[in-house]
Amino acid sequence: LVLLYEGWYYPNIDLIVIMQYYGIGQDDVEIKPGEYIKLKNLPEKKMAKPNKEREIRIPIDNKGFMDINFAGGPGTFLHYSYSLFAKEVTADDSMRGNESMLNKIILVAAYASTGIAEDVKPSPLGSTFGIEHHANTLNTILNQDFLAKFTKTEAVILMIIIALLLGLVVTRVSIIISTVVTVATFIVLSLASFVLFDSMSLIIPTAAPMIQIGLTFTLIITYRVLTEQREKKYIRQTFSKFVSKSVVDELLKHPEKLKLGGDKKELTVLFSDIRGFTTLSEKLTPEQLVEHLNIYLQTMTDIIIKYNGTLDKYIGDAIMAFWGAPIPQEDHALQACTATIEMINELKRLNAQWDKEGKPRLDIGVGLNSGDMVVGNMGSSSRMDYTLMGDNVNLGSRLEGTNKVYSTTIIISEFTYEKVKDHVVVRELDLIRVKGKAKPVKIYELLDMKA
Repeated sequence: LVLLYEGWYYPNIDLIVIMQYYGIGQDDVEIKPGEYIKLKNLPEKKMAKPNKEREIRIPIDNKGFMDINFAGGPGTFLHYSYSLFAKEVTADDSMRGNESMLNKIILVAAYASTGIAEDVKPSPLGSTFGIEHHANTLNTILNQDFLAKFTKTEAVILMIIIALLLGLVVTRVSIIISTVVTVATFIVLSLASFVLFDSMSLIIPTAAPMIQIGLTFTLIITYRVLTEQREKKYIRQTFSKFVSKSVVDELLKHPEKLKLGGDKKELTVLFSDIRGFTTLSEKLTPEQLVEHLNIYLQTMTDIIIKYNGTLDKYIGDAIMAFWGAPIPQEDHALQACTATIEMINELKRLNAQWDKEGKPRLDIGVGLNSGDMVVGNMGSSSRMDYTLMGDNVNLGSRLEGTNKVYSTTIIISEFTYEKVKDHVVVRELDLIRVKGKAKPVKIYELLDMKA
């Protein structure tokens, strides 16, 4: 609307027309570059939206430009042939008697119907004639229907809000729900942009936020996919050799069930050890001993995994396993007892086979205990093991060794017995005091499972 040159402001044709329409002079115009042009002392009757100050504040940028609020595309404003008015012109070139143009702003221009189309200008609503740009400019000012825009600060705040929203949602829910939320954000932003523009002539930035939404979603999902694949690989490598396939599958579906670090849970622990291993090792060559042990350990491990147990570790010829983690099991004690009975029965079958082959028999002792134990990834940053700790773990280990005293094969604690007493056949052995326990513990020999 204005051009600053050598300290002077030069109004363009539209501002001049507006000033003449309102009947004001340059003293009634206040200009603040980058903010506004203020038209003062306006006649209220001619104002579309009268106010007490009788002012119109036109927003402009640093160069003096105003954003045009286009009323519509080509042909929005009625146009007539000049010849319709020419016959009213009198000899002195006045137009007395033509009241239709009284207090009106008339714009005169040549349209492309003459075959000249150079005056076609681009607009947000399609190509229009230059004169229509002027008409839209005047219409914007007269109706005081100025476009408003988000400031840079407001645009940054909007993008921060979107980033926080997507950051909190997309990282926490499934990929499908994340996609739905992202698409919904696109739609809400588009609708909000349309509604605010239509009702308040407010332009909110959409291009940058929409690019941000797309990039944020893509980056977060990519990171999640890569992280989840790495997490699944870790779970497979860590647990596939120590737990059943069903447990691994459950962990892959719900990796949050595997808590890193220690976690206190009620579990059942198993310790087994070969009797007379030193004597056995003296009868066999190292190669024969390893082969013999591998057959035994593989068979016992398969049974543990069959009954959804977790193999903790091999301690030489000893086996440590537990039930109830990483996937919770309500019947962890029953599963452990059932597995133990099958381990003993399978060892009898192996011994019969070894007798035929002339190989030495194996005799083992097993201890079972149930109670609260700390389970989780323990160790150092360079090497960690998923294992157990606690007094109840130690009790299970001591029960295994107690078999030597009572010449038994399987000893379970009273804590395990209470959980499985309706399903097992036992023989009460004794009331013993073990290190780490203030009260004596009743122990039982596990003989078989009830049919």
